[in-house]
Amino acid sequence: MKLEIKKYKLTKYIKGIFIATVCIIAFITVSLIDSMTDPKQTKDTYDSIIRMLNLLVTGTFVIFSSVLTAKYIIGEYKDRTILLMFTYPIKREKIILTKLAMVCSFTGISIAISYALCVVYVTIAEAIFDVTASTITLELIIYGIKEMIISVILGSVLSLFPYIIGMTKKSVSIPIIIGSLVAFMQTPIMGRNPALTDAFLKIAILLIIALLGVKLTLINKINELDCSVN
Repeated sequence: MKLEIKKYKLTKYIKGIFIATVCIIAFITVSLIDSMTDPKQTKDTYDSIIRMLNLLVTGTFVIFSSVLTAKYIIGEYKDRTILLMFTYPIKREKIILTKLAMVCSFTGISIAISYALCVVYVTIAEAIFDVTASTITLELIIYGIKEMIISVILGSVLSLFPYIIGMTKKSVSIPIIIGSLVAFMQTPIMGRNPALTDAFLKIAILLIIALLGVKLTLINKINELDCSVN
C-alpha cells in the first residue's frame, strides 16, 4: 500500500479533501443563515444538522473514491498496464485487494477528517451565534461521535460498489455514475435515524454483499486477463 500511495501521489488529494469540506461548510452556512433569517422557518436542531452532515460528507467522498477507483484500478485494467504489476512475485488478487484497501482507507480517513472539521465549525458557530434550536450537551456530542463512526464505516463499504460494477462493465465512467447513485441511496438504505445496532447490521449486510461481489469480480477478471495473455 505504501508503494501505491507513493506511485500515485495520493497525498495530493489531501487538498481535495479540504476543498470539499469548505464546500460542505458553505452549504451548511447558507442553510443555517436561511433558517435564522426567514421568519417562516424554525432553526435547525443540532442532531438534524449532524444527519445532514452525514449525508453530505459520506456522499461526497463515496463519489470521490469512485473517481480513484476508475482512474487507478479499472483504468489500469482496461489499458492493460496492470499486466506489468502482475509480473511481480505477488499474488494478483493481493495486488487488486491492496488497491481496493487503499481506496477504502482513503475514503474512511477523508470522511473522518471532513466530518470532524464540519462538526467543529457548527459547534463554534452555535457557541457564538446561537444558530441551532438545541443546546449542545454531552448526549448530543456522543450522538455526533456515533454518527461519525457509522459514516466512516458506511462510506468505506460503499466505496467498494463502484469497483464491482465498473470492473464488470470494464468502464471508467460507470464507477463514477454508480458512486453518485450509491451516495444518493444512503437514506433509503440506512433509514433516516437508525439505531446503532440496526445501522451496524445493515452495514454488515452491505459488507458481505460487497465482499462477495469483489471476490467474484476478481476471479472472473483475472482469469480473463490470463486467457487473453495466453
